[in-house]
Amino acid sequence: MEYLPNPFGTGTNDIRPRLMSCVLLVHAEVTASGHQFRQNRIIMPILETREIGLRDPTHKKHPIQVTRTMVPHTLGLLKDADIDGLKDFAESIWTLVYKDIISPGQIRYMLDRLYDAGLLREHISAGNPLFGAYRGDKLVGYAHVFIEGQKSRLDKLYVDSLHQQMGIGRALVDKAVEFALHSGCSLMTLRVNRNNTNAVQAYEKYGFGIVATHQKDIGGGYIMDDYLMLKDLVTDHGLDLQRSP
Repeated sequence: MEYLPNPFGTGTNDIRPRLMSCVLLVHAEVTASGHQFRQNRIIMPILETREIGLRDPTHKKHPIQVTRTMVPHTLGLLKDADIDGLKDFAESIWTLVYKDIISPGQIRYMLDRLYDAGLLREHISAGNPLFGAYRGDKLVGYAHVFIEGQKSRLDKLYVDSLHQQMGIGRALVDKAVEFALHSGCSLMTLRVNRNNTNAVQAYEKYGFGIVATHQKDIGGGYIMDDYLMLKDLVTDHGLDLQRSP
């Protein structure tokens, strides 16, 4: 552990543990949609920065930043035990993300439609996997990818608010892209609410581009007002992936 001098001269050291490591473990191979697909368990170093108060002799509060290493996160297929509770987990994210974008009624309506456990299991059985990001045994993020011929669709991508901006979203996208490539897809599409600017900017960093706007009547008196975004998987050189023989 490295001790850095306290910039306020109070005799207290600023403790900043330094640890950078990244380990990729090849966990297993599974068969999906007739293709051999290597399921990777990725251990990622996650650094969390938070502000704390440090008092000097005059009792004035000085904010400093302390960086500490969190428990590594793993990626893999979503555990079946987590499917039943996925709607509640999604609701905890949606109520923060969409509180100023869509009404509480629309949030509930869409969660009930999209996160029915029986429907999710049907999608997974049909070859459309749900990937989960875990901190220990705790689910902190997920992505759902659909294979539609030579085109894939990123249908869901969410990360718990306490674990955002740690590279988990990008890792989940990379996982979805890897699966799509091994399934013979050359494109990946998604739709995102036009007012969800943080998500739009993140997707653009992940290599997606806006190709159209689209309003969709989803019933119940509700409208989805989205951007349609596209990622070319073949010409994207952000990943060094090879198809299985």
